[in-house]
Amino acid sequence: MSILVACPSCGARLKVPDNAAGKTVQCPKCGTNMLVPSSSPSSSSGGYPGGYEAVDRPPEESSPFDEDFRPSPRVRKRRDAQRIVTKIGVLSAGKVMGLLNALIGLIFGVLMTFLSLLGMAVGGNQQGGGGVFAIIFGFGAIICAPILYGLVGFVGGIVGALLYNLVAALVGGIELEVG
Repeated sequence: MSILVACPSCGARLKVPDNAAGKTVQCPKCGTNMLVPSSSPSSSSGGYPGGYEAVDRPPEESSPFDEDFRPSPRVRKRRDAQRIVTKIGVLSAGKVMGLLNALIGLIFGVLMTFLSLLGMAVGGNQQGGGGVFAIIFGFGAIICAPILYGLVGFVGGIVGALLYNLVAALVGGIELEVG
């Protein structure tokens, strides 16, 4: 038979062998030293000697302790299945949206450069200085498009996060299924 001990610091429940009764053991989860009671808890005192009590809540899903007291996987899935996003970091959203839009701008800039060089090759030198203009326009698109798209994305991400935070405070946020 084994003795059930609850860590006073983190609440982790441990099953220790009977021969550890009266000895000090270390909680593998948080490292706190605790005394293993020499007998089972008495029903009149409501707990172990020294103030240690068994807890009725199930251990965390990743806990290696006490497999008998874990809820079934179905119960754990229901408990962890949904999270509610109530607030978005404004600067974080701005940075992410700015970077994503800058990448889109880079793709657009490369496409514009390709089209301007293709137009120069097909049109030849019929327009006079059109070739130089096409080269300048093409390379300008590679540089300017990502910067402009990134700035617009950054500002849009900040405004979007601010609006989301305002609305989520009123209606409670978005439910996400996490699995």
